[in-house]
Parts: sequence; C-alpha cells; structure tokens
Amino acid sequence: MTLAQTLFFLGLYSLILFGIGIVANRRSLGETQEDYFVASRTFGLFVLFFTYEATLFSMWFFLGTGGFWYTHGVGFYCHVLWMTMSGVILYWVGTRLWLVGKRWGFVTPADLLAHRYNSEAIRVVTAVVGIGFVFPYLLLQIVGAGRLLGAAAGLEMWQGAGLMMLVVVTYTLLGGGRAVAWTDAFQGCLFFSVIWFIAIWALTCVGGGWTAMWDRLVADSPQHLTLPGPKGEFTPLWWFSFWFVQGTAMAMPGVWMRVYSARNATVLRQTAALVPLAGAIGYLATLLYAFSATPHFPGLVGPEADKLLPLMLNRFHPEWTIPLVVAAFAAGMSTADSQLLAGSAMITGDLYKRYVVRGASERHLVWVGRGFVVFFTLLTWFVGSFFDLPLIVRLGIMAYAGTSNLIVPLIGALFWPRATARGALSGLLTGVLLFLLLDPKTSPFFSTNPLPVDPGFVGLVCNAVVFVAVSLCTRHRSGERHEEYRSYLKQAYEQS
Repeated sequence: MTLAQTLFFLGLYSLILFGIGIVANRRSLGETQEDYFVASRTFGLFVLFFTYEATLFSMWFFLGTGGFWYTHGVGFYCHVLWMTMSGVILYWVGTRLWLVGKRWGFVTPADLLAHRYNSEAIRVVTAVVGIGFVFPYLLLQIVGAGRLLGAAAGLEMWQGAGLMMLVVVTYTLLGGGRAVAWTDAFQGCLFFSVIWFIAIWALTCVGGGWTAMWDRLVADSPQHLTLPGPKGEFTPLWWFSFWFVQGTAMAMPGVWMRVYSARNATVLRQTAALVPLAGAIGYLATLLYAFSATPHFPGLVGPEADKLLPLMLNRFHPEWTIPLVVAAFAAGMSTADSQLLAGSAMITGDLYKRYVVRGASERHLVWVGRGFVVFFTLLTWFVGSFFDLPLIVRLGIMAYAGTSNLIVPLIGALFWPRATARGALSGLLTGVLLFLLLDPKTSPFFSTNPLPVDPGFVGLVCNAVVFVAVSLCTRHRSGERHEEYRSYLKQAYEQS
C-alpha cells in the first residue's frame, strides 16, 4: 500500500467522522459540562452498547491481541472471563451508579466518591489515579497506530500516531461526549465486521481450515495450546488473578462515564447482558487470525509480534491492507476519544473548577475542557512517538490494573453504609502504591514480576482488606452521606 493510498482512504474516512462530529455539535443541549462530557444522559441501547464495547475493544484488541496470542498462546482467552465479569459488575454496580449519578448530576468518578464520603482528599486522589492510568491506555492507541502504519505503509511512528490523533481531537472538540459515542457506534460496527471478515479469510486461506489450523499448531507449536503457554506466563494463579483484575473494567474513567451517559437503568441492564457475548465473539476472531498466521511467521519478538496482522495481509493479500488500516484506526480512535474526554473531564471538573478558577461558568469550563483535550493529545502523541514502549497489551493491562482500585470505594459507597472516608482513602492509596511498586513497568525494585499472580490483583486485594479494616475501626465524619445513599437506592429499587 502506498503512502498516497493510505492518506486518501484515511482522509475519506475522517470526513465521515467529522460529519458525525458536526451533527453532534448541532444536537447539543447547551454548553454545560453534563452535556459536553456525558451527553445529557441520553444514550439508548445501540449507542450505549457500542460506545461501551468500543471503549474497551481498542487497538489492543485489534492488533495487540494478535501479538499476545502469538507470544503467549491460548491462555489469553481468559479475556472472555473478564468480559463476563465486566458484564456482571455493569449489571450489579452500574445500575446503582447510574441512579446516583442521575440524582446528583455526577460527571466524573471523583464526583460520586467525593460526594458520598464528603472528602476533597478522595476527590483529588481519585482524579490523580484516573488521569494517571488513562495515560497508558491512550498511549497504546498511539503506539498501535504508529506500528500499524509503519508495517503497512512505511510511515514513521510519529507520523502514523499524529494522523490518528489529529482526527480524534477534531471530532471530540466538535461534539464532545455525543460525538464520541456516535462515532464509537459507527466505528464499533466497522471494526467488528472487518475483524471477523479477516478471521474467516485467515482461517480458510492461511490456516487451511479449522482442523488444519489446529493440527499444524499441535505439530509445530503445541505449547501455544496449553497452560502456561510458550513463555510460561499463564499459570493457573496468574490466569485467575489476571481476569479478576481486568473484570473491573467499569472502574476505568472512560467506561465509568459511559455509564452516566445511559438514558435509563433498563438500557444499562440490557447492555450488561450483551457484554459477555461481545467478548466471546470478538476474542475468538483475533484468535483465529493469530493462530492461522503464527506458523508462517516464526521468530517475532516483543513489539514485532504486534505487527502480525499487517504482516499476514502483506504476504497473502496485500490489497486488503487498506480496509485493515481503516478498521484498526477505528478501533484505536473509538477508545482514544473516550479516554481523552475522561481525562479532560477529570482535570476540568475535579481540579481546575475547584482549585484554580472557582465559580467559573459552565461555558468557560466546557472550553477549558476542550483545551485539556488538546493538551492530552499532544502529550500522549509525544511520549508514544519518541519513547520505546512495550507490547501494546502490556500498556492496556497496566491501565486496567491501576484503575481497578477505584472499584473498591465505589462498591463501598453504593452497598456498604459502614464504609468511611478514611477507609476509602487508605485502601485506595494502598492498592495503587502496591501495584506501582510490584509491576515491572513502574517498579524501582523489580525488572520481572516477583509474584505468581498479577501485581494488580495484589494491589486490589490489599486495597479491599485495608478499606474494610479501617472503615470498621473509624467512625463516619460529619457530612458523609451513607444513610442518604442507602435510603435513596432502597427507594429507587422499590419503585423500579
């Protein structure tokens, strides 16, 4: 594929997204934070389901999972389990989250936790944790775009990453949360269709059919079909802890804010029922193309494995590289936009509004939010383009593991009247700091995982233990709304 062809087709695709952004801007219900960041809570089932899935199924799904299947084998299918758990949590916790979000007009994760626990310290820590772990999830979209266009069209990393982020920031600035969700729905349909088309073609023409694909793997690389896999990573303990941590995906700020955007609780329950099915179908497609291609490309190491899909198409069907690039960009953009919006909302609403310019008008805050969208875009583009980064999936795992700690104070806020602000803050700090100290990507002490489980799991469990212990040992402070939340949720469920 030539550079001219790449730019032409991506340009046409971008015009469609810009058109959606313009329409979304015209459908705005006013320049307020609630409208710009959570679209005035108006999303029905189709838009909510696809924006929820597209926020999770990012570049790590489209490209990164192929590299992970190639590197670590069939154990990676535990992702279906975390999607199942994610659906259960969305049904169980998400409905209550939507109810209190609607009742008190919450926009960010910190809005709810600070309100329930009456703590500005919790607001600041929640915002910092959210912003800090939104960053690696944005990075993986940048890295994926750069590596894809490098393999498919010979562009430099900074050029491919810059091209994708320019499109994303334009329609996000135009239409905010409404444009993000509408484009997510469009792009989600697109990349799901393309990935299954490629999977069926790869299975038939590259793998030689269902039976031949498995037979060849059994003969050439049987370790791909057993635990713990070729690299010994997917031990039973690690496997369990990994899907448990990833299953808390609803705690990611971009996903949390999608919950606020639902039209009603019924739409959320319907979305939750579809999430596990989407996970099983989506990851099966990436498994099929990866295992069909694996025997043909021996010796790919580290980030090179992320290029498995474009390498396969370049060798066996180069004319299909263009739809691959467009679909992969759709996967990356449909996640990057949600994370950009979430990061901007947290900086604007949780920090700027309260500690920089108090009493700012809604219009002023919306424009500040747009400014932070641009800032986040430039920062992630620079880091993603000019620094050496690991496998795409590794960045995604890091983002999930860090933000998973927010699920503990959230569940306490919604379900446990005995939960206290001191318990929530102590648990959250413990969990995040332990994860950062144990994870090889951030630890100053360990270059490899020192434990037989996911470091994020250790942080999450210790977070919960400290949260419960400190809450039981401390009293509610003045202003904590434990009884108000309990009474409201009880009444809301009795009336539903």
